[in-house]
Amino acid sequence: MSAYGSAIKLALATYLSLTMCIYSLTACLERLSLIDILMNSPEALSLSRGFSLLLE
Repeated sequence: MSAYGSAIKLALATYLSLTMCIYSLTACLERLSLIDILMNSPEALSLSRGFSLLLE
């Protein structure tokens, strides 16, 4: 039973870390697109939009 419990803990920790990684990536991309809007750079804005479309 302890192996089963540790497998559940490992799966939960992996899920939480992947979720936090995705959230931080999207937050970073949102900051990048805001910076690009301020700088009026359409190439970089389309690149960050492409990355955000990949995450959806």
